[in-house]
Amino acid sequence: MAKFEKGDWVQKGKRRGIVCGKNGRQLVVRWLGRDRGERVGAKALKSAPTPWVLGMEGSLDSDLTSTRSAEKVLRTWLGAENVQAAYKTVHCLEDVRIIGRAIGPVPPLLVYISCHGNHDGKRPYLTLGPSTRKSDHVYLDDDETVEVFGEAFPGMHILLSACNLGKYGQPIGQFRRKAGLGKIAVYTRGIYDSESMLFDLMVFHGMLSKHWTFTTAIERAVVAMNAIGVKGGTGRGQKFVKVF
Repeated sequence: MAKFEKGDWVQKGKRRGIVCGKNGRQLVVRWLGRDRGERVGAKALKSAPTPWVLGMEGSLDSDLTSTRSAEKVLRTWLGAENVQAAYKTVHCLEDVRIIGRAIGPVPPLLVYISCHGNHDGKRPYLTLGPSTRKSDHVYLDDDETVEVFGEAFPGMHILLSACNLGKYGQPIGQFRRKAGLGKIAVYTRGIYDSESMLFDLMVFHGMLSKHWTFTTAIERAVVAMNAIGVKGGTGRGQKFVKVF
């Protein structure tokens, strides 16, 4: 029988969690997606792979020579926490499809996508490539977008680090349900690169260091950002980040 210590990742069937402590002869395990620990006998557990993060970044500038990117900041933090990360450039929807096919049997704890976003009327869209042409917009209500995301990230939580996507909430919720995704966090207004990187790191810290659920990590990151006066651009009296 394996001997587990606090901080070890374990699994029971399809459930994966982290050992938070001991209670007599039992271990206290907090399963992914749960805020509280559960007592489990060590014999029922086996070692689980350490969680990893999948990051994808679109072009953040129409200038092809631009070096604008959040990759170095996020990789430095993840490396300091010994968290494995895949960080890939995506310029079109087909790139997302290809990366999704390569994920393998152990899904990432979090899918992080950094790109530009906005609305065409009330239709939310992503801009992945350096082009600003409307024909290159990736609309979240488009059938192909729903299909690609659904096949690539079934049941996975996604942090969409893109401006304005959550301004109108209903389309994001519909996209999540149709694609069969986990929860999605989006900005409701514009936000500077330096602000979004701070927020993203707080979410990573919450999920990977504190082992909070996705929603709890997002909510506490919002509170922390408010405490230091970062609330994004002018909005409509709503939180600058929403979870759907």
